[in-house]
Amino acid sequence: MLFGEIIKETDLKAIAGDASDYDVIDIVTSSQKAKEGVLFVCMIGVKSDGHNYAEDAYKRGCRLFLVQHEINLPSDALIYITPNTRIALAHISAAFFSYPAKELTLVGITGTKGKTTSSVLAARTMQALGEKTGYIGSNGIEYCGKHYSTLNTTPDSYTLNSTFRSMVSAGVTTVIMEVSSQAVLMHRIDGLSFDICVFTNLAHDHVGVGEHDTFEDYRDCKAKLFSDFGCRTMIYNPYDTASEYMLRNASAEHYYSTSASGNADFKATNIHSFRRGGMLGVDFTLNACGEECEASLSMAGDFNVENALNAIAVCVTLIKEKKTSCVFKNDQSIIKTICETVKNISVDGRCKVVESEYLKDRSFVIDYAHNGYSLANILRLLRTYCPRRLVCVFGSVGERSFDRREELGSVAAELADLSIITSDNPANEDPDIIINEIYNSFGDKKTKAVCITDRESAIEYAVKKSNPGDIILLAGKGHEEYQLVGNEKQPFSEERLVKKYIKTYFGNPILAQI
Repeated sequence: MLFGEIIKETDLKAIAGDASDYDVIDIVTSSQKAKEGVLFVCMIGVKSDGHNYAEDAYKRGCRLFLVQHEINLPSDALIYITPNTRIALAHISAAFFSYPAKELTLVGITGTKGKTTSSVLAARTMQALGEKTGYIGSNGIEYCGKHYSTLNTTPDSYTLNSTFRSMVSAGVTTVIMEVSSQAVLMHRIDGLSFDICVFTNLAHDHVGVGEHDTFEDYRDCKAKLFSDFGCRTMIYNPYDTASEYMLRNASAEHYYSTSASGNADFKATNIHSFRRGGMLGVDFTLNACGEECEASLSMAGDFNVENALNAIAVCVTLIKEKKTSCVFKNDQSIIKTICETVKNISVDGRCKVVESEYLKDRSFVIDYAHNGYSLANILRLLRTYCPRRLVCVFGSVGERSFDRREELGSVAAELADLSIITSDNPANEDPDIIINEIYNSFGDKKTKAVCITDRESAIEYAVKKSNPGDIILLAGKGHEEYQLVGNEKQPFSEERLVKKYIKTYFGNPILAQI
């Protein structure tokens, strides 16, 4: 596509040469991907400045550059400038891929907790109903049977627009995506317009180096989703203390509330947990659209009822506002069908129970809880299922979030019967140092902890030493399919390993009795 066409809706200015007739074959932000025919966008990040790599991009054959401050390159370089290359990237990426988002119904879900579960439940429900629906979020990119990993909850604007174009080409009509506060802060969703926006909740998180300077900034970035991105329908929890703030400048024409604790447009009552064999879940009664329906989730926790209500509200709204091709006779039919669909869906890494044909008298749960707040919540939740012992396998990431280690240890020491402290993406930090910091936070409760550096060995130990009635929580990694050691992402699936060692130690009934 001609560069002049790509930038015609922008404020880019030429400071070296005229590239109007330059045929752009791709847009890149990494100099390692630079070559002849591409546009290199110099991005300023937390750790590095893309302007410092412009010379390398030039050496690789690139001649067209977008900057936000002047750079020194040979005279045949074509250079354009803009006040903010992140903002510009969002708009030129949309133009480069012929504005694919305009051909889709977009649903954006934000909040401190619940984004992933709400989004995946909604997307997979719509898929099960026959609607070609895509998902973008912490668990990756999913559509039409394809799955791709993502670096961020909400990918960069180029990746988003590229993905939207691929989705449209595959016949996708609806995309349900998680929108992180960082995505708003970093202008990843600039230029997009959302048909439905969902607010789950707000808690103190993501404040610090490389994230938000203050909690107020974090909150304000969340609120912008409802005011600055064309939100036409807003779904929210009226009992969250931040909801009033989110509603204050919202642009929506329609508003729907969800709650598992009070009156709302989508309300859950008669909530009670169940433990059937190794499976943990929750039953409830859904009240919506003047209809009442018995519902069930294959996930533990009242908070997942809140997430399910968000998903159900999204699906019902899409259908009733005729945003999809799904057709039902009446509201009763819509509600009943959605409830039947939701109960069969689980979400990777979000309170997911590992099912095994060999062992049904104890439960293994994988959850993404990776800070003190979320670990406390999941441990308290699992305690309500009356385990014989509550065992927690966890660690903490390397090279960042140092304060998190003490809070994780303190929570586990208080709420778990046994903790197996192990590695969790140590990166370039010595995992034993991380583990020791966590262990020291146990204070006089160190007898409740075992330290096993290798995470696979820790999982094997947890399976082998489990007893009937135990609930074993594997916390921190959730949906991740890797272990970050040094700079290398090594393949690592907790679910696969749990199943492997269950089969090893309990797959043979005779051996299991020894």
